[in-house]
Amino acid sequence: MLFSHYAFPDCTGSSTHVINKVKDLSLHFEIMRKFDCKYSFSGNDHFEGLKIFSTSFAKSIGFEKFIMPNELTWVHGPTVSKGTFKNGIMLYDTKNRIIEAIPLHSKTHNSNFLNY
Repeated sequence: MLFSHYAFPDCTGSSTHVINKVKDLSLHFEIMRKFDCKYSFSGNDHFEGLKIFSTSFAKSIGFEKFIMPNELTWVHGPTVSKGTFKNGIMLYDTKNRIIEAIPLHSKTHNSNFLNY
């Protein structure tokens, strides 16, 4: 397994490029193959729920459970920080290959909270 803040080569998530398509992950999947990682987990984008990208599909789901496919897969999970998006955590069951996004139910704040 590979854990990173975002996808390779932008593991810090400091780039302005947002991953939306499987083809956007060609370098990330290449590094996963190099180090024999089937699954990769990140959480940079402040997304509500899970974004799942395998070598054959891409999908967005909310705070739900998902059975991981038997192929290279990058999972992008929810933010933990409190902000304007619903936050949450990811749990991965290695025995049953189930990933779950669990909401933390923190109260979100208005994006204009800094305007005083």
